[in-house]
Amino acid sequence: MQFRPCIDIHNGKVKQIVGSSLKDQGSVAKENFVSGQDAAFYANLYKKQGITGGHIILLNPQGSEYYEATKDQALKALKAYPGGLQVGGGITSENAAEFIEAGAAAVIVTSYVFKDGTVNYENLDKIYQLLSNELENNQVIIASIYKNKFIKATELIELNENDKIFGIPNSDFLMKESNNLNL
Repeated sequence: MQFRPCIDIHNGKVKQIVGSSLKDQGSVAKENFVSGQDAAFYANLYKKQGITGGHIILLNPQGSEYYEATKDQALKALKAYPGGLQVGGGITSENAAEFIEAGAAAVIVTSYVFKDGTVNYENLDKIYQLLSNELENNQVIIASIYKNKFIKATELIELNENDKIFGIPNSDFLMKESNNLNL
């Protein structure tokens, strides 16, 4: 088993939240813990300890009053530990390169690829085309996390161990179990 840290950033602060309480409107979430340290502090801690494979998640949507502060924290963490952390939360073809250039080991695409319970292959192809020159060193992680914010289950996709994920080389598919999410 490998420890994989997570830096969740909400309203410009590193937090542990109750996932089902996250609301895009009003940038509201029930908090379990709010850190007094910034995201770069944790990135440096993981770097010092040699912990890889962790991820940063931006929990504010683009357009939120807190998005820029949240994004700033994520970029600072990526720059503190280049190649050591993945990033997700609002990743699209329009912003993925910025996070890769800041040092992300991988981008995690969720709602950009999973829409209304189905796979949006057009958006998936946009991400692939944008990052195809970077895929030697970086991954695209395709994730159906929390079934699109607890709203709708995503269609099941049959994969075998030899498949490239949706035809994208050097990619992973991550899907969190949802039986206990009352979907």
